[in-house]
Amino acid sequence: MRYRFTADDLGKRVVAPGGDRIGIVDRVYGDRAVIERDEATALTDRVRALLGWEDGDGNEIRDEHVERSLDGELHLRRY
Repeated sequence: MRYRFTADDLGKRVVAPGGDRIGIVDRVYGDRAVIERDEATALTDRVRALLGWEDGDGNEIRDEHVERSLDGELHLRRY
């Protein structure tokens, strides 16, 4: 089952499968959420590939990327 973004997701932290913080949910629309990225976190090539982000340009996640919402955080799915 895919995750469904709602207004309740605004402000939640987005966490990579390894526990690295990616950023904060800034906007949600349909099956996507726009992330205000945490520039202090260096994302691995694997996480960038998972999200379809190239060379730091990405700032969006899709519902299929989210495994669960827990304690104010969206945890990304491990592939």
